[in-house]
This record gives sequence, structure tokens and C-alpha cells, in this order.
Amino acid sequence: MPGGGTFDGGMYDGAADARRRADFVRGLLPPGPARIIDTAAGVGDLAFQLARGGDSVLAFEPCSSLFAVLFDRFCRDRDVHHILAVFPQRLQDYPLDPAADVVVASNHWSHMPREDRGGFLARAFAALRPGGLLVMNCPQHTPLRLEQPRDEIHRRVFGDLLVRHFAAVSPDATGRDRQVRFEYRIEHRCHPVATVTEEVTIALTSPTEARELLLEAGFRGVRLRGGYSDVEYDVQGPGFVVVAEKPPAG
Repeated sequence: MPGGGTFDGGMYDGAADARRRADFVRGLLPPGPARIIDTAAGVGDLAFQLARGGDSVLAFEPCSSLFAVLFDRFCRDRDVHHILAVFPQRLQDYPLDPAADVVVASNHWSHMPREDRGGFLARAFAALRPGGLLVMNCPQHTPLRLEQPRDEIHRRVFGDLLVRHFAAVSPDATGRDRQVRFEYRIEHRCHPVATVTEEVTIALTSPTEARELLLEAGFRGVRLRGGYSDVEYDVQGPGFVVVAEKPPAG
């Protein structure tokens, strides 16, 4: 995701969310270390959580500002260097097939152009060992995805500095997806210091569409969950997590 990456590491405390996602992924696997690919690592919350649990992780992040934060964290935490590797590129451009147990596309699918989805799934399929799993979350059309006015959604206080995070949502030109405008405002003792804005498109997906694309890419055993908390799928929920298997050999 372009822009905004400089703020994400300080704005968002992702530890609890990363633990929930890591627990979900680990719950799909037998005991013991696994080989895991994080296709959009961001600032590394999930990748580091998995690595600290003993899994071998390949973390990809093509956004330069997010990768700068990810790499800084990687340099500071030498304890996981033997099982964590970070790459400033896309999984699609990685030349090796690492025979991973799991490919995790966490918050990746929603920022991916629709024309890139088939190629991404084919690459994820190739990167998995037979019997390996793809895990990804997808936002869907619900009342929560309707047009929303600009509103403050998060704030963090750093001494005399206040960082406020605003967002507004509107349909994109096609009406299928949503255009989100983010604004980060920094204030010092109630006086504005800086404002950074960015616009991103959130691609919405139905379970039927996701299932069809996964089957076309060769995946089988597609199943839905309501989220990384492993709740039941809810058609009115903000999205769903899909788990799909690369067929076992033979």
C-alpha cells in the first residue's frame, strides 16, 4: 500500500492482532516448526510473531516506506535472523519455489488490482508444497462498506505530540469497490504540525468469487471462516478468511 507507511508502525499497535492471526495459522498445522510465507508483511507484526514462535518465515513487502520500517525491526531483532528473511519485493517476482507449508496473504487481497489476482494465486500455488495451505482475508459487500463520511478512527499520543488518523469511504468509479481516503494529522499542543493524506482502493470480494478464482488456480478444499478469531462466517460481517489447500501429491 503506497504512502502512509512511515506512520503505520507508530500509529498502529498490531501485537494483539498479530497474535490472533498467528494463532489461527498455527491452528491449521501439525505441531512443530513450519515454513511460512507472508506475502504482504507491512511493518512485520505477523512475520515476527510467527518467527518468535519458531516458524521459518519469508516476509515480502514491496512498499518502500513499509519495508523501511520492517527492515529496521529486522536489524534490531537478531534473535530471529536464522529463521526470518525479509524481501523488498512481491512474491510474484521471487524466483524460487520455497515449498512452503502456508502462504498467508494478510490484508493483501483487498489492495490487489483485480487483474493481478489470477497471477498471484498461481504464484502462491507454485510456492506451496503439496498439501500446503493458502490463508487470506477478503473484505465483502456489507452495510459496513457503504459510503462513510470523514471520521476519526484512531489516535495516538506521544508526549506533546498527538497523531490523529481519519478515514472516509466512497464507492469507486465502477461501484464494485471502495475508495478510502486516509488522513494522518500531527498536532503539537493542539497546534497542527503536518498532514499526510493517501487514497487507496479496497477491492471487495464475494465468497463465490473467491472460491471460483481459487479453484481455477488449482486449489481444493476451500473453506470460509468469519475472521482470524475463527468464528463462523457471517454474510453481514466486514469480511471473511478463506483457507484453501494445494492438493497432496499422488
